[in-house]
Amino acid sequence: MTTAAVTGGAGDPAAGSLHTVGVGGLVVRGDGAVLLVRHTYGPSRGRLMLPGGHLEAGEALRATAVREVGEETGLACTARGVIAVRQRLDVSPPNLYFVFLLAAPTDATPVVDGVELDAAFWLTPAEALARDDLQPICADILRAWAADPRRELEPLPLDWAAAEDYLLWTGGAAPSAGEDDEPHRPGPAV
Repeated sequence: MTTAAVTGGAGDPAAGSLHTVGVGGLVVRGDGAVLLVRHTYGPSRGRLMLPGGHLEAGEALRATAVREVGEETGLACTARGVIAVRQRLDVSPPNLYFVFLLAAPTDATPVVDGVELDAAFWLTPAEALARDDLQPICADILRAWAADPRRELEPLPLDWAAAEDYLLWTGGAAPSAGEDDEPHRPGPAV
């Protein structure tokens, strides 16, 4: 796990602090299904979450998303862009978490290792949001993406965490028409 020094101006409470950096992937198939994985350890044990992991020294965030999803599920995905950023200040060391939108082929079949993960599911966003074993952050990210996949990154008010300690920005600025070789699918209804 990489710990990054964060610097800021005078009076910045994060100035000089160290943050761990995590990266997740909202993996979407061509039919709109999203990939969720069930963890076997830690605070997410037994709960559904986005696949992902920790940034390695010198690694680009986008590369981390693709690598971690590949390591956890065996899928070769294409990174599209950042759709959410979360900062946690209520843990030591503080943590930054970046979520990328990743594209997977419609016939993609995930394979989990049985050690870190014990299951992987392709679900519609509505099916995922109806489950009671979905991590709250995952639910918030899915809701925001499904409602408007072209939205700019902006803070999302949370009712389950203190706003001053747990910050979540959702959405993602999509390229304008003509800037991209692949059309953007609208998010599925939830």
